Amino acid sequence: MSARSLKMSVADNAILGLQRKYTRSLFRSFVDARESAEALVTRFGIRSSGIDLAAGKLSGGNLQKLILGREIMRGSAALVVEHPTRGLDVGAVESVWRELLHARQEGKAILLISTELDELLNLAGQNCCDVRGSHHGYGRSRGGPRWKRLD
Repeated sequence: MSARSLKMSVADNAILGLQRKYTRSLFRSFVDARESAEALVTRFGIRSSGIDLAAGKLSGGNLQKLILGREIMRGSAALVVEHPTRGLDVGAVESVWRELLHARQEGKAILLISTELDELLNLAGQNCCDVRGSHHGYGRSRGGPRWKRLD
């Protein structure tokens, strides 16, 4: 997240990249944008004193939930997520995992990049192991075949 977007409010960050959706002619529909931001804050459990607060004033976990929530609610078919829970407390980790699993169940493709084995095994439908640039194996996380070496 850039320094510029950290100065923007939670509400503005929540619709970042979706400004056209909330714009009619030359004017932005503040009511619709604020309702969407409030829905994001509620759904993802972002703790702040309000949606007018600068995003840079949020804790690290709340900032990560804001970004993840914005990208999930954007409606794209795929997400690329790198170390989504690094540095988060247990409650925030559960929230992020729940939302990623929900997105997966909705049919979104998710490329999860992580060094946390528990995270990979709990969230990924399939895993691929890559060590120093070469593929070493692949397998399903649950209920599938064991790892197979790719020699």
